[in-house]
Amino acid sequence: MISPENLACRTQESESLNQQEKKDLRFQDIHSTAIIGDGTKVYNFVYIGEYVEIGENCLIANFVHIDHDVKIGQNSKIMCMVHIPEYTKIGSNCVIYPNTCLSNEKYPPTGKKVDLIIEDNCVVGSGSIINAGVRLGEGCVVGAGSLVTKNVAPRTVVFGHPAHRQYSREDYDRKQKEFLSRIPR
Repeated sequence: MISPENLACRTQESESLNQQEKKDLRFQDIHSTAIIGDGTKVYNFVYIGEYVEIGENCLIANFVHIDHDVKIGQNSKIMCMVHIPEYTKIGSNCVIYPNTCLSNEKYPPTGKKVDLIIEDNCVVGSGSIINAGVRLGEGCVVGAGSLVTKNVAPRTVVFGHPAHRQYSREDYDRKQKEFLSRIPR
Protein backbone atom coordinates (compact mmCIF):
# COMPACT_ATOMS: atom_id res chain seq x y z
CA MET A 1 0.00 0.00 0.00
CA ILE A 2 1.25 3.50 -0.85
CA SER A 3 1.25 5.80 2.13
CA PRO A 4 -0.23 9.29 1.76
CA GLU A 5 3.08 10.74 2.99
CA ASN A 6 4.77 9.44 -0.18
CA LEU A 7 2.21 11.18 -2.36
CA ALA A 8 1.58 14.37 -0.38
CA CYS A 9 1.66 17.64 -2.24
CA ARG A 10 4.64 19.96 -2.21
CA THR A 11 4.03 23.40 -0.77
CA GLN A 12 7.27 25.12 -1.72
CA GLU A 13 7.20 28.13 -4.01
CA SER A 14 8.20 27.28 -7.58
CA GLU A 15 10.95 29.96 -7.68
CA SER A 16 12.92 28.11 -5.00
CA LEU A 17 12.85 24.73 -6.79
CA ASN A 18 15.58 23.34 -9.00
CA GLN A 19 14.79 21.75 -12.38
CA GLN A 20 14.45 18.19 -11.01
CA GLU A 21 12.18 19.37 -8.21
CA LYS A 22 10.00 21.20 -10.73
CA LYS A 23 9.80 18.02 -12.82
CA ASP A 24 8.76 15.99 -9.75
CA LEU A 25 6.15 18.52 -8.62
CA ARG A 26 2.76 16.82 -8.43
CA PHE A 27 0.45 19.17 -6.49
CA GLN A 28 -1.52 16.36 -4.90
CA ASP A 29 -3.71 16.72 -1.85
CA ILE A 30 -4.29 13.27 -0.40
CA HIS A 31 -5.89 13.01 3.04
CA SER A 32 -3.97 10.98 5.62
CA THR A 33 -6.94 8.59 6.07
CA ALA A 34 -7.06 7.67 2.37
CA ILE A 35 -6.04 4.12 1.48
CA ILE A 36 -4.44 3.71 -1.93
CA GLY A 37 -3.67 0.21 -3.19
CA ASP A 38 -0.34 -1.03 -4.52
CA GLY A 39 0.39 -0.24 -8.13
CA THR A 40 -2.11 2.62 -8.27
CA LYS A 41 -0.88 5.68 -10.17
CA VAL A 42 -2.02 9.11 -9.02
CA TYR A 43 -1.19 11.91 -11.43
CA ASN A 44 -0.89 15.71 -11.02
CA PHE A 45 -3.42 18.08 -9.47
CA VAL A 46 -5.46 15.41 -7.72
CA TYR A 47 -7.52 15.75 -4.55
CA ILE A 48 -8.39 12.63 -2.54
CA GLY A 49 -10.56 13.20 0.54
CA GLU A 50 -11.02 11.54 3.91
CA TYR A 51 -11.75 7.81 4.19
CA VAL A 52 -11.35 7.17 0.47
CA GLU A 53 -10.39 3.63 -0.50
CA ILE A 54 -8.81 3.01 -3.91
CA GLY A 55 -7.95 -0.54 -4.94
CA GLU A 56 -4.77 -1.91 -6.46
CA ASN A 57 -3.53 -1.06 -9.97
CA CYS A 58 -5.86 1.88 -10.55
CA LEU A 59 -5.13 5.04 -12.48
CA ILE A 60 -6.25 8.44 -11.19
CA ALA A 61 -5.48 10.96 -13.94
CA ASN A 62 -4.84 14.73 -13.79
CA PHE A 63 -7.37 17.13 -12.30
CA VAL A 64 -9.48 14.46 -10.58
CA HIS A 65 -11.36 15.35 -7.40
CA ILE A 66 -12.44 12.44 -5.19
CA ASP A 67 -14.58 13.53 -2.24
CA HIS A 68 -14.68 11.79 1.15
CA ASP A 69 -16.05 8.28 1.78
CA VAL A 70 -15.60 7.10 -1.82
CA LYS A 71 -14.69 3.51 -2.68
CA ILE A 72 -13.04 2.52 -5.97
CA GLY A 73 -12.31 -1.14 -6.81
CA GLN A 74 -9.10 -2.51 -8.28
CA ASN A 75 -7.94 -2.00 -11.89
CA SER A 76 -10.24 0.99 -12.44
CA LYS A 77 -9.30 4.11 -14.40
CA ILE A 78 -10.59 7.59 -13.62
CA MET A 79 -9.52 9.86 -16.45
CA CYS A 80 -8.91 13.65 -16.44
CA MET A 81 -11.32 16.27 -15.13
CA VAL A 82 -13.69 13.93 -13.26
CA HIS A 83 -15.35 14.87 -9.96
CA ILE A 84 -16.44 11.95 -7.80
CA PRO A 85 -18.83 13.10 -5.06
CA GLU A 86 -18.91 11.71 -1.53
CA TYR A 87 -20.41 8.25 -0.86
CA THR A 88 -19.87 7.11 -4.47
CA LYS A 89 -18.98 3.46 -5.01
CA ILE A 90 -17.14 2.44 -8.17
CA GLY A 91 -16.45 -1.24 -8.79
CA SER A 92 -13.41 -3.02 -10.17
CA ASN A 93 -12.29 -2.86 -13.81
CA CYS A 94 -14.26 0.32 -14.55
CA VAL A 95 -13.24 3.19 -16.82
CA ILE A 96 -14.66 6.69 -16.41
CA TYR A 97 -13.54 8.84 -19.33
CA PRO A 98 -12.70 12.59 -19.16
CA ASN A 99 -15.10 15.36 -18.22
CA THR A 100 -17.70 13.05 -16.73
CA CYS A 101 -19.97 14.59 -14.10
CA LEU A 102 -21.21 12.41 -11.26
CA SER A 103 -23.89 13.88 -8.99
CA ASN A 104 -25.12 12.82 -5.56
CA GLU A 105 -27.67 15.49 -4.67
CA LYS A 106 -31.10 14.74 -6.13
CA TYR A 107 -32.76 18.10 -5.40
CA PRO A 108 -30.05 20.72 -4.73
CA PRO A 109 -29.40 22.64 -2.59
CA THR A 110 -30.90 20.39 0.11
CA GLY A 111 -27.58 19.05 1.34
CA LYS A 112 -29.12 15.54 1.36
CA LYS A 113 -26.74 13.21 -0.45
CA VAL A 114 -27.67 9.89 -2.04
CA ASP A 115 -25.40 7.06 -3.14
CA LEU A 116 -24.24 6.73 -6.70
CA ILE A 117 -23.14 3.19 -7.56
CA ILE A 118 -21.13 2.05 -10.56
CA GLU A 119 -20.79 -1.73 -10.48
CA ASP A 120 -17.86 -3.80 -11.81
CA ASN A 121 -16.71 -3.69 -15.45
CA CYS A 122 -18.57 -0.51 -16.44
CA VAL A 123 -17.48 2.03 -19.05
CA VAL A 124 -18.67 5.65 -18.84
CA GLY A 125 -17.97 7.72 -21.97
CA SER A 126 -16.51 11.23 -22.00
CA GLY A 127 -18.73 14.13 -21.06
CA SER A 128 -21.50 12.00 -19.59
CA ILE A 129 -23.66 13.15 -16.70
CA ILE A 130 -24.75 10.55 -14.15
CA ASN A 131 -27.54 11.85 -11.90
CA ALA A 132 -27.81 11.27 -8.16
CA GLY A 133 -29.14 7.94 -6.94
CA VAL A 134 -28.42 6.11 -10.19
CA ARG A 135 -26.99 2.58 -10.24
CA LEU A 136 -25.01 1.48 -13.27
CA GLY A 137 -25.33 -2.31 -13.44
CA GLU A 138 -22.40 -4.69 -13.88
CA GLY A 139 -20.77 -4.48 -17.30
CA CYS A 140 -22.89 -1.63 -18.67
CA VAL A 141 -21.63 0.99 -21.12
CA VAL A 142 -22.70 4.65 -21.12
CA GLY A 143 -22.03 6.36 -24.45
CA ALA A 144 -20.16 9.67 -24.57
CA GLY A 145 -22.22 12.77 -23.83
CA SER A 146 -25.12 10.86 -22.30
CA LEU A 147 -27.43 12.09 -19.55
CA VAL A 148 -28.23 9.16 -17.26
CA THR A 149 -31.30 9.82 -15.12
CA LYS A 150 -32.36 6.23 -14.30
CA ASN A 151 -30.71 2.98 -13.28
CA VAL A 152 -29.00 1.07 -16.06
CA ALA A 153 -29.48 -2.69 -16.21
CA PRO A 154 -26.42 -4.95 -16.15
CA ARG A 155 -24.69 -5.62 -19.50
CA THR A 156 -26.67 -2.91 -21.27
CA VAL A 157 -25.43 -0.13 -23.57
CA VAL A 158 -27.16 3.22 -23.17
CA PHE A 159 -26.65 6.60 -24.77
CA GLY A 160 -28.60 9.72 -25.56
CA HIS A 161 -30.06 12.72 -23.83
CA PRO A 162 -31.70 11.27 -21.76
CA ALA A 163 -29.90 7.96 -22.07
CA HIS A 164 -31.90 4.93 -23.10
CA ARG A 165 -31.08 1.32 -24.01
CA GLN A 166 -29.52 0.89 -27.44
CA TYR A 167 -28.33 -2.72 -27.36
CA SER A 168 -26.69 -5.37 -25.17
CA ARG A 169 -23.09 -5.44 -23.99
CA GLU A 170 -22.57 -8.55 -26.13
CA ASP A 171 -23.61 -6.57 -29.24
CA TYR A 172 -21.28 -3.75 -28.15
CA ASP A 173 -18.36 -6.14 -27.71
CA ARG A 174 -19.03 -7.65 -31.16
CA LYS A 175 -19.16 -4.18 -32.80
CA GLN A 176 -15.98 -3.15 -30.98
CA LYS A 177 -14.17 -6.28 -32.20
CA GLU A 178 -15.33 -5.68 -35.80
CA PHE A 179 -14.22 -2.04 -35.61
CA LEU A 180 -10.77 -2.96 -34.27
CA SER A 181 -10.28 -5.58 -37.00
CA ARG A 182 -10.63 -2.85 -39.66
CA ILE A 183 -7.96 -0.58 -38.18
CA PRO A 184 -4.51 -1.22 -39.61
CA ARG A 185 -1.81 -1.38 -36.92
